[in-house]
Amino acid sequence: MHSHLQQSSSTMIKIAVICLSLLCLRANASEVSHVSNIAPHAFLFETFDEGWSERWVHSSDEKYKGEFAVKKSQLTVNSPSKFYGLTSLLSKPLDPSKGLVVQYEVTYKKGYECGGSYLKLLTHVEGFEAQALVDSTPYSVMFGPDKCGDPSGKIHFIVRHEAPNGTISEKHRKPHPAPVTDKLPHVYTLIITPENHVEIRVDGEVKTLGPITEHMEPPINPPKEIPDPDDIKPSDWVDEETIPDPDASQPEDWDTRRVIPDEAAVKPSGWLDDEPQFIPDPAAKKPSGWDNEEDGEWEAPTIPNPKCKNAGCGEWSRPTKPNPAYQGEWRAPRLPNPAYKGKWIQKNISNPDFYHDPEPLKNIGLIGAVAFEIWTIDEGYTFDNIYVGQSVEEAASLRQQLWEPNFQKAKKEAEEKAQAEKAAEKLKQSKQKREGSKVHGLPLLILDAFDSGFLKAYKPFVAPILDVIRESPFVVYLAIVTPVLVLIGVLIFRRPSSRRGEESENVRAKKFDEATPDDDDDVDVNEDKKDAPGGKTVKEAATSSKQNKVSAHEISATEGEEEEEEDAPQGATTRRRTRKA
Repeated sequence: MHSHLQQSSSTMIKIAVICLSLLCLRANASEVSHVSNIAPHAFLFETFDEGWSERWVHSSDEKYKGEFAVKKSQLTVNSPSKFYGLTSLLSKPLDPSKGLVVQYEVTYKKGYECGGSYLKLLTHVEGFEAQALVDSTPYSVMFGPDKCGDPSGKIHFIVRHEAPNGTISEKHRKPHPAPVTDKLPHVYTLIITPENHVEIRVDGEVKTLGPITEHMEPPINPPKEIPDPDDIKPSDWVDEETIPDPDASQPEDWDTRRVIPDEAAVKPSGWLDDEPQFIPDPAAKKPSGWDNEEDGEWEAPTIPNPKCKNAGCGEWSRPTKPNPAYQGEWRAPRLPNPAYKGKWIQKNISNPDFYHDPEPLKNIGLIGAVAFEIWTIDEGYTFDNIYVGQSVEEAASLRQQLWEPNFQKAKKEAEEKAQAEKAAEKLKQSKQKREGSKVHGLPLLILDAFDSGFLKAYKPFVAPILDVIRESPFVVYLAIVTPVLVLIGVLIFRRPSSRRGEESENVRAKKFDEATPDDDDDVDVNEDKKDAPGGKTVKEAATSSKQNKVSAHEISATEGEEEEEEDAPQGATTRRRTRKA
């Protein structure tokens, strides 16, 4: 029975251990899940998402009063003029001699005037705790932008190298490239290969490259020889090859004057010799709170003398002009120096500190943590997508997936904002110009409608017309009044013409009426007494015929044609004449 209980207890313990192991594996898997799919080979990859404060620890040193904050998954410098200290331990020590890739994004949302925005890759030390970060904590590599005093700033690449004799010194990459200081996100990449080759890239573009043993100050490997500090140039050593000719002298006719008085110049006719160029401002008044005892005797500020506006005031002096005979500064010709001993060269001696380190990356130490140990007078710096590993391809993939879309989006927004600000400034200047030119009333309403109103979309098509309105607002009223005046003129001149037409018609009708007695003369008198049809006499018939002629004449005047009258009634012997309208 006892053995059975022991066996059951042992079985339960095994089951508990297995379950605990599974839970731990699941926890570890979830802990790295945010980087395993994107950067599976990274020693550290940080996007500052949920749980970042467990991976990064603020320094407990009182010096670091600045506290980072995370906004929109970006680490942000929250306060100006403070020291910041923040550390994250790597999952395991990284050996830079097998390659090192550091990459991260920086954005200066409020500008970049003075401050550090670099990373320190801390040297691996057993038992180091993240909160113990101080400025003297040893680091292996320092990389990233820094700007203060230097107008363009610099991108640091510094290694702390240990020489074979045990001395440790900082080696700085020079010349150093400059960071990009606009308000867009930029990505900085450091690549060190196992072959000791170094590259610094900004937004994927190579800015500097070469062996780590070159372009470092002081050099990784010191020179074999150095100048002998005890070898000093003798005081009587002459190293000037030539000397001025002591017997030479400047010719008497040598002209060294650059300019000469312009003899052709004449004093302007209205020049006022006795008037000062500046006079006290007559409109200035002594301030009400001015105390002569404390502030001294008050004097009005001066203004240009308006009397001098036309010609000038004060003592007139003749202007100058370039001297056509100018020969330049005279110099004596040079002769070979008889005392010349040659160029003095300091002797070299063997460098007592010489060494040759074929594998310098092995002597900068393993990397155990990443830290921000910076000081800045600015605020608003943001950091994102920090990668520390050994894969160039992985870093390039992260740059394309994460940085490139954000950069293009931010660039587009910045361009749109700049265009909007430019348009607003142009609109402001336009309004100020209109106010200065006293544009009011209808012209102002038209300009506002095209500048910022419902007609804004059509502004490019009528821009020249709007410029004319700004310069001469009266053209608006001229454009309205001119058609009205033209219409009134047309109506006025058209009406008398119609009247003249009517009068001409009446005159023609009157003349025709006066011409009818001639027709009566053509009627045979003997036929007057004959009866006409309808009981009318021949004369009455002729009169009726004359009336018919008038009607026919009116019709012919309207249609513009010539018509003949019908034959007279039987018994009437009259001769009829036709006439053109």
